[in-house]
Amino acid sequence: PDLLIPCDVVGAFFRRSQQVRPLKNLWTRLGAVTPLGALPLLDYLILTSDTVGQGFEQEARYFRLLGAPFTLDIQRKEDPVRVVYLVAAWIPPSTVEYSAILNVQGFRTETDDRFHFAYVSFTHQPDDAAEIVRLLGCDVRVNASWAGFAMPREAWDLPLRRRDPILRAMLEGQADAIIAARMPPLNGLALDVRRVLMARLARGESD
Repeated sequence: PDLLIPCDVVGAFFRRSQQVRPLKNLWTRLGAVTPLGALPLLDYLILTSDTVGQGFEQEARYFRLLGAPFTLDIQRKEDPVRVVYLVAAWIPPSTVEYSAILNVQGFRTETDDRFHFAYVSFTHQPDDAAEIVRLLGCDVRVNASWAGFAMPREAWDLPLRRRDPILRAMLEGQADAIIAARMPPLNGLALDVRRVLMARLARGESD
C-alpha cells in the first residue's frame, strides 16, 4: 500500500491526457481493464468479506487507504440499498464510472455471476451512456442529484466465494495501522459536514 500513487495525482494525470487526446468513457474503460487484486490490501479486505454488503462496508471503511478524495455513505435501510459517493468538488464526476464498473465486475466474479445493480446514478452526462449500460447490465441514470449505486436487497446479501474471517481480521489490523499512521479518521462531525456540503453542491448551492 505504501507504493500506491495518490488518487489526486492519478486524476490529474488522466485529466491532462484527456486534454491532449480525448477518449470517450475514459474512466469506464480503465475500470473494465483493471484486474482484481490491482489494489491488493483494499481488494482483499473486500473479497474476504462474508457477503456483498459486508464487502461494501469494508470498501467504505478502508477507501482512505487509497488517499481517495471521496467517501462512501451507505443507506443500509433502503431497498434497494444505496451506496452514495460523497465526492470532493474538484474531482471530475466521471471518476465514479471507474468505481461502478470495478465493483460490478468484481462482485459478479465473487458471486459466480449472480450479482447485479438495480441501477447506477451519475451526477454528470457520460460520453456514451449506452456503452456503460451494456457493461454494467443495468439502468444508468444521468444528471442525477447523487452519484453511486443501488442494488436489490438480495444482491446485498449474496455470499462471497472467498470469504475468510481469519484472513480478513489480519488484513484489518494491517489496514487500521496504516490509516492511523497516515491520516485522522473522517467520521463524526467531519463526515456530517461533508454530507451537508455535498448535498448543497448537488442542489447547485456554492455559497
